[in-house]
Amino acid sequence: MKRYLQVGFALLFTAAFGQSQEPDSLLTSLLARPDDTTKVILLNNYISSIRESNNTEALRVGEVAKTIAEKLNFRKALGPIFENIGWVLYRKGNYAKALIYGTEALKINREFGNRRGEASCTNNICGILFEQNRNEEAIRILKRAFLIAQELEDYAIMARCATNIALNFLSLHQLDSAQYYTELALAHGIRAKDPYRIAFCKRTLGDIFIEKKEYVQAQKNFFEALLPTDKGGNVFLEASTLYRIGKTYFTLKDYDKALQYLNRNKVISEKFEFKSELERTYSLLADIYRIKKDIPKVIYYQDRYLLVHDSLLIQRGNEQMALKLAKYEADIQQAQIDLLKKDALLKEEELKSNQVWNYISVAGLLILAIIGSALYYGNKRVKKINTELHDSNKKINVQSTQLSELNATKDKIFSIIGHDLRSPLASLRGLMDLVSGSNLTQEEFVHFSKKLKNNLDYVSDDLDNLLNWARAQSRSIDPQFEQCNPRSIVDELHHLYTETAQAKNVALENSIPEALEINADRNHLKLILRNLIGNSIKFSQGGSITATGHIHNDRAILSITDEGKGMSDEEVKNLFFIGTHFTKPGTNNEKGLGIGLLLVREFVEKNNGTISVKSELGRGSIFTISLQGHKVLAEVS
Repeated sequence: MKRYLQVGFALLFTAAFGQSQEPDSLLTSLLARPDDTTKVILLNNYISSIRESNNTEALRVGEVAKTIAEKLNFRKALGPIFENIGWVLYRKGNYAKALIYGTEALKINREFGNRRGEASCTNNICGILFEQNRNEEAIRILKRAFLIAQELEDYAIMARCATNIALNFLSLHQLDSAQYYTELALAHGIRAKDPYRIAFCKRTLGDIFIEKKEYVQAQKNFFEALLPTDKGGNVFLEASTLYRIGKTYFTLKDYDKALQYLNRNKVISEKFEFKSELERTYSLLADIYRIKKDIPKVIYYQDRYLLVHDSLLIQRGNEQMALKLAKYEADIQQAQIDLLKKDALLKEEELKSNQVWNYISVAGLLILAIIGSALYYGNKRVKKINTELHDSNKKINVQSTQLSELNATKDKIFSIIGHDLRSPLASLRGLMDLVSGSNLTQEEFVHFSKKLKNNLDYVSDDLDNLLNWARAQSRSIDPQFEQCNPRSIVDELHHLYTETAQAKNVALENSIPEALEINADRNHLKLILRNLIGNSIKFSQGGSITATGHIHNDRAILSITDEGKGMSDEEVKNLFFIGTHFTKPGTNNEKGLGIGLLLVREFVEKNNGTISVKSELGRGSIFTISLQGHKVLAEVS
């Protein structure tokens, strides 16, 4: 598609200037000509031709085209320009701004009757709905856009709509519907002779076969989707397809072939700054080298993964918050508009009522019965409008409360960062100054190095908890339920905490049956158990920490039992509430933010579970969670 756009753009430019030029010289010549409507159209065509291969350049040229169109009051051209800018922002992960530009583009295209542009903008906006997991809403809107494209007999847009519908069904794990719409999109892509659209459909089919665990069929479609950019492909599609091929080879335990394709993906993703691709590629490379026992490369790729992951975690949290705030502000604005309209209707009804009284004085008793009837229905309508007015006010109040809650969460996060997090960081800085500025003996250096490591571990855990808690408060985390084995998760965590537990002479025991399975989000369950085990180690000195589990009435009951300091009844009462959350030092004076258990409660409830605690000062604590679970029967050989 990109190659066809560039060829079409070159032909259009040739018609305007009488000669054919390369893209770079085309842009230079175009920018040098006087500002007019033709220049705006050509600039936007240029943006369309490069937006998948060079999104940074596309965004820069888009701002130039926007400025010229606004100066010329060429509003009709702003629709396609805003559509292009919105798409580039979406590719860069800036969903809040992408939604603003996409919505404005849709408005302008509708204003000028540009139905093709309307259908295209709808796809852009539904991409943002997909990122928000609003899949059913996106499917409903995309089906309307498909009908518009069908009326226009635009097979390329029909293929795009059908593909995006399929992706939303795939996200909902409705695989039959996803495959139906992908095959429909493929048929329209072939009719449109659009190589990019065909390749995208092949990649989507590969994803569906992966979900079905039909890996041979998946690989076949992934390889067919590897379309070179000079034949209609684009770099993002190439990078994402290379990752999928590598991941499939990893699943099949062919690690050398997996590395071959993942390294190709890494080169492209690093060049074009595809952060989401880099995040999962670095993680998978670290897993492969861990299996190959190549420790230096494991450390290298794990560090690269954490850098990209933390950056995206903050960016995604900010984007989700911005999107929610933008939606609430738009809802409030619309409610205020509706309120003004209803107020105007009310005044109009009152005016009509006054006119009726004037007619009464003129017409007299002959039409009194008719006027009485009109007044009755008029007053009934006024009451209805007043009721609607009251409902609108209630809606505005609810939305204002939601905005206040979001602001309160933001203020709480800033308070924790500014106060609770500053103390351990100051302590860490003091230790680093002591180590770097003193002539320490080897024994002293080893002693302080261990303290530095412990402090770094606590700060790292606290930051991880803070980010996850903030995302949970903004309601941007939805669980992905699957069958999880809690014993294997606890084994991983014991390996993580072995050194810390040994330093405090604490024994870690895992008594969870291997056959026990839980229906929950594995990442959420791991975070829950990590906080509970880490908390028990923090408040223990000697003794043991035991993880147990069993099934009771189709519920999986997991318990973490320690022999540590324990808590008073008052502390237990206030343990899981943000308004009264507290933190106290551990047995080795360890410090924390006091939100680990708040996070545990949030994630247990998101996974349809409950949590309880029993504790006694000086005798330890028992934390118990209940989740949906079952036992897996052993296979008979």
